[in-house]
Formats: sequence, C-alpha cells, structure tokens
Amino acid sequence: MIEITIRDGRASRNRSQGSHEGGAILGTMQRDQPLEIGDAITLADGESVIVIGDKEEIMPGQSWKQTVFIGEPRKPQRTFQIDLGACPEWTLQSTGPETTKFVRCVDMDEAQRIQAAARFCREYATIPTYRLLSSSYRVWKQTFEHVSNAPREQWQPELAEDLLGAFVGWLLVWRLVLDQSEHDLSSRFGKDSSELADFRLARNHAYDSSQAYRVIEALRNLVQHREMPPLRLKRSKRLEHTTGKSVSEISYTFPASYMVSSSKCPATVKNDFRDNPDQELSLPVIIDQAMLAINSVLLELVKPTVPELIIHVNHLRTIFREASGTPALLRAQPRVPGIPAYGVNFEISIFQDLQFLIQNAPFPDTKAAEGSA
Repeated sequence: MIEITIRDGRASRNRSQGSHEGGAILGTMQRDQPLEIGDAITLADGESVIVIGDKEEIMPGQSWKQTVFIGEPRKPQRTFQIDLGACPEWTLQSTGPETTKFVRCVDMDEAQRIQAAARFCREYATIPTYRLLSSSYRVWKQTFEHVSNAPREQWQPELAEDLLGAFVGWLLVWRLVLDQSEHDLSSRFGKDSSELADFRLARNHAYDSSQAYRVIEALRNLVQHREMPPLRLKRSKRLEHTTGKSVSEISYTFPASYMVSSSKCPATVKNDFRDNPDQELSLPVIIDQAMLAINSVLLELVKPTVPELIIHVNHLRTIFREASGTPALLRAQPRVPGIPAYGVNFEISIFQDLQFLIQNAPFPDTKAAEGSA
C-alpha cells in the first residue's frame, strides 16, 4: 500500500499555507498504485480536482510515500470546425459568435484589394485624425459643464487645473489636425495639387473671416512656445427676476493684452485689439466660434477623399452581402520551408468594425441599384 498525502496546489489558494513544501494538506489516502499527473480525484467535500504534480520518497524502515498536488480540473477547450473549401489561398467566411461559414475562395489579388479597401475606410471614415478635434472639443465642453455645475465646496484648485488641461488638450489637437491634414493631402495628391491648394485657401479664408479663428491660432502659438494665458475663472450669482431664484454664472476669460503685448502675436490679431487691449475675452465663446469657423476647412479636407471612399465602401458592401452578415478573410498560413510545422495556424482579417459604416454611409449603393434596374 502507498500512503498518499494530498496538498492544495490551486493558483487561487495560498500555496505556502501549512508547510514549507507549499500547499495546505487536504487529506491522506491509501492506494495500491500511485496517482499519476492528470488523474482526477474527489476531495472529502465532494469537489472534483486533478493531480498537477507529485513527489515520491522511500525512507529507511518506512513504506513508499507519495505527495500529490491538486489543481482545478481542466476546462474543455472550445473548438469549432473551419471549412476552407479546398481553397489554395484565402477564403471568404461569414462569421458568427462561435462559428464561421465558408462562402467562397478568394485569390491573393482580391484579398489584397479587400484589405486595402478596409484600411482606407478605417483611415478616412471610421478613425480619421480630424475626428480627434471633435473628441477633444467634447471633452472641453464636458469639463466646462462639470465646473459650471460644481457646488461651492468643490471649488478647489484641482477644478481649475482640470479646466485648463481640457483647454490645452483641445488647443494642441487643433494644430495637430491642421498640420497632419496638410501633410496627408501633400503626400496623397502632391505639393502642387489642387486638393492641397483648396485646403490652404479654406484655411486662409477661415483665418481672414473669423476673429475667433485668428485668436485661437495666436493662442496656440503662444501656449506652445511661450506661456499659458492668464485665465480667470469666476463664478457669480444673480437674481432671476422672472422666477425669483438665484442663478450661478461662470466666466473663463483672459485679457486681449496678453496677445497684443507679445512679439509672437500676428499683426492681424494685434490690430483686432489695439484700440481695446484691456478687453476681457471669453474663452468658451471663442472656442465655440472657432469650431464653427474650422468646419469649412475640414470640409475641404474630406472632399478629395469622398470619390475613393465611395468606391471602397461599395466594394465592401458587396462583400458584406455575399457573407450575409459580418465577413472575414481566412486562410491557413503557408508553411515556411525548412521549419517543422506543428498543427495548422490560421490567418484571419475581420471587418466587424466597419459594419456600421458600410450599412449607414450616405453614399448610393451602386451594386444594389444595378441589381434592381
């Protein structure tokens, strides 16, 4: 007979509990044969566990002893069949939560075209850089609203710091978007292209026609290279005569003299406030007006992309229709000569993130129109 000591080796337990060997002693048993790693046993409390390790010893004058360490039983691995349809390269699959369904074979050239269309749609429709400006503007608005509604006891320096951080974040993204947009148009269409010229013309027009746009450009230059503006956060209360209730008002301002007195300030902005340098400028109002002014600039950025975007969206619409749901490209990875292969590795490209765009893009579905004609 073999005396077997059972110790707890589960990762969720304290493995040093009860002994320097690790693992609390859960019990002992007598067996004719030793336990093997992988054997399933049942503890006294009825819990099923599995042997994950063992130690055997024979001491002089004693019987053969075995210590086993038990762990959680292995969970069955989820498996599902993949049908590659005897295709030599890629396959188009219709994907579900736990299955894929073979649709047809896809050669290398078509797979590259589908993947290129997906990359273009992601870069210029689902996650374009210019959307960072809207995102940072939304953060600024939410932060300002939070400060406006904060009770008196929360008016601490941290509140003003949060507001300043939201403003500076939006301001730096403003310039990042403009710089990257110009670089993108130059790279795609050329330095002498009409697309880049139209974008620059829209920027110049926005600068000339909007004082708020000019102020933001001046602030961006000063903040990035010199210092923060002397912003003043104030809260005041007044009596609303129609309701008889007290109303709180928040102001976040800075003096125009901050820009006028700087050598880094453009002459056009200095001229705007030369006669009234002590004018207090409301930062929330200026930001709102600047965002309206930059819309025409962003429109010129998007316009050159639309024709190609329509082509790629309609291409992917065809793929989505074929798959009758969410499509994926899938293939067995080619084996590398000279390297032994263990099992089969699969390569997959999933387009679930593009589903909303493909279904809702405001472009005519050319293939569907051809089918109904």
